[in-house]
Amino acid sequence: SMEAVAVVVGAGAGATVRHFASQFAKRKHSDLGPVAITAVNTAGSFILGAVVGTPNLSTRSRVCLGTGFCGALTTFSTYSMDVVTMIEAKEIGRALRYIGMNHAGGLGGATLGYLLAKQLARSTLVKKKC
Repeated sequence: SMEAVAVVVGAGAGATVRHFASQFAKRKHSDLGPVAITAVNTAGSFILGAVVGTPNLSTRSRVCLGTGFCGALTTFSTYSMDVVTMIEAKEIGRALRYIGMNHAGGLGGATLGYLLAKQLARSTLVKKKC
């Protein structure tokens, strides 16, 4: 179906962005991988919040951006293994900060994206009615 194609296209783009973000962080400093993961998880949560908060977005756009792009951009598995690795290395404080940053960034990003999309939709509707 065209929706499946939209998911594949979005996933390809999201995975590519995540790959380049990780590579960029590692080139700057080999220990910045978790920072890149936090950044993509926060950005993906913001985008997904905006997708969900945008009324009248086509199903194809929703699955391309939400399921495909955000699903491939964000990564719970890498985040989880980073935490396990930090704990194994007895970097408990770092692991706790990383957990806090990912949860705050994800929830904050999703909330901000959602509310911003809702507000933009309301202001656009008000302008169209005037």
